[in-house]
Amino acid sequence: MFQIYKNYLFTSLIWLGLLIAKPTTAQTLPEKLNTFLKERTSERLVLITDKPYYQVGDTVYFRVSSNPNTSENLVEMQLLAPDTPNPKSTKVLLKDGLSISYIILPTNGTSGDYVLRAFSPVGWEASQLIRVYTTTQADGVYKTSNWAKSGSNENLKVVKNQNNWEINWQLSGKPNESKGWFLITDFNQVIFSQEIDFSDLTGKITVPTAAITTNQVQLVLAQSSGEILFNYSLYPNESVKSLYQVQLNKNTFNLREEVKVSLVAENSSAKPANSLVSVRVLEQLDSIPFSFSGNHPVTESFNLYQSLPTYNLKKIVAASSSAPEEYIFNLKGKIVSVTDKRPIGHSLIHLIVPTSNQLEVVYSDKDGRIQVELDPFEGIKPLVFRAIQEGIELRNLEFIPDSAQSVVPWTQTYTAEAYTLAQQELITKFKILNRINQAFTLESEAKVARRSNDLKPSQLEESKLKPTTSYDLQAYEKFSNVTEIFRELIPAIEIVKRKDGVHARLYARLLKRFYTNYPLFLVDGIPSYDVETILNLPASQLVKIDVFNTSTALAPFDVLSTGGVVALYTKDRNFNPAALHDNNITVTGTAPSIVAPQFNRPEPTTPDFRPLVYWNPVLKTNANGSANFLFSTNDQIGKFVIEITTTSNNGEVKTATSPYTVEAQK
Repeated sequence: MFQIYKNYLFTSLIWLGLLIAKPTTAQTLPEKLNTFLKERTSERLVLITDKPYYQVGDTVYFRVSSNPNTSENLVEMQLLAPDTPNPKSTKVLLKDGLSISYIILPTNGTSGDYVLRAFSPVGWEASQLIRVYTTTQADGVYKTSNWAKSGSNENLKVVKNQNNWEINWQLSGKPNESKGWFLITDFNQVIFSQEIDFSDLTGKITVPTAAITTNQVQLVLAQSSGEILFNYSLYPNESVKSLYQVQLNKNTFNLREEVKVSLVAENSSAKPANSLVSVRVLEQLDSIPFSFSGNHPVTESFNLYQSLPTYNLKKIVAASSSAPEEYIFNLKGKIVSVTDKRPIGHSLIHLIVPTSNQLEVVYSDKDGRIQVELDPFEGIKPLVFRAIQEGIELRNLEFIPDSAQSVVPWTQTYTAEAYTLAQQELITKFKILNRINQAFTLESEAKVARRSNDLKPSQLEESKLKPTTSYDLQAYEKFSNVTEIFRELIPAIEIVKRKDGVHARLYARLLKRFYTNYPLFLVDGIPSYDVETILNLPASQLVKIDVFNTSTALAPFDVLSTGGVVALYTKDRNFNPAALHDNNITVTGTAPSIVAPQFNRPEPTTPDFRPLVYWNPVLKTNANGSANFLFSTNDQIGKFVIEITTTSNNGEVKTATSPYTVEAQK
């Protein structure tokens, strides 16, 4: 009886729980975006380039930052170019929330609108649209991006009434999806959303005036998957107020004259004290937009600009709160045999990343695939790896990386248009500049570090290691090669010949047995497992051999210590690693972090007609939010613009400009 009552009570409780439990529903696109904006505000990205127009082959210098952020973050950069299906990409590491770096434009590119895009794993984006020209293109065609045609605002019409905003939108073609959303967001939240049926390519939205209370909002039309169809920045007030007032010592200057500039904070209650602002000074060209941060206002009572999206809505929509964030510095791919492309499955992989001092041990799956999270490092570096399968070390291997292609979450199309008169004048100017540079600029060869420096882990430097036993070879009779040294002088090393080649084993002193795995060799600090090459090295090249075969001595080697370590040193410590035949993986790290190029006064005998007169992406303001700086005019006469770009506390990018004129000295 008691058991029946207990079962009845248990069943009743289950049904009661089902009745009172609230059903869980998936978040809508606006809800996901709203959560993202509230939780990720501090990770917003800002991207600033040194100028808005370039020649093919030019170096695009840029500053990318998150505001405010003091941590180290990886950001991926992508260069989108017309007629280029595979965008050029690199990565930068933000230190204290900022990085200054560069990307080189392709020399064989076409004239058109290029987009430099920065995006983080969590979903933030920042992009700059730049104009790129080639002086050798015969057809006189310029490829214009749909994101550069914001002057006409053909997709969006906005009317500001007394009590509401009337927004009319129109699409030129039917989207891939039947449903979507119209969104209005500020820097911290979604303030308006309405689901859209794309059966009709036009629509009308009415938003109460009281709903928009900030100085800038984003108007976004997107498909349900998150693909953005258009993105506009709306400034509800008549003017976009800057954080600064730009003051010059005068408005007209002579050639090669010093210009004194003062930045004064506009709002005393919100002074951007001790912050970094970006300054660039450019020649102002007629009919060529100086900046793509905005174009023409629609009316006199507010400003409306088409702008590139600031977040990856597709990633935000697809993200799950329980899923880990994607790490963009992953080494992913499979290891195969060079001879027959056979995957090296179920193998122990030792991986050495010298420049970042990273040592990893992973197991490949049945298809030979591995995945390793790398510590960030700069440049293109060779990684050394070894593969051990069923106790046998394998040679002649290669790593085939996964082909990762970041999808652009917004549609970009190009229209071929004939050069305008202003563009033709700019190309003529570029041709003249090229002749001047060829005549007066001395090209210097790039300094490339020796590969041996790339392969030396800093924590394995000679001065930091304490070997179990050290052998000064200069105190002994001459040997012919390393094999003879090992056999005659170092009893802890045993040479073993097998069907798969010659191997060396190291005796573990305290364990009183040979290590199971083969030892790691260091030749002047360069890690290697190429025992055959090392055994045949001429003894005359070496002056010292250190043996590490106790746990204390092997401590600095971490996971590489499983077979012991033998270090060999040449007299000048300059061994050429080209002689070694290790398994290598060439990996592209982050783009180099640089100091902004200096714009010094040109030499009196060298003409200077550069359109970019001055650039300083990290001008620091003082405790009052103000700053002063100097630069010199060059050899050009005409109109110029000083542009100051900064970010407010809420993440809004603001720009202040001040024109000046350069005249020929009378």
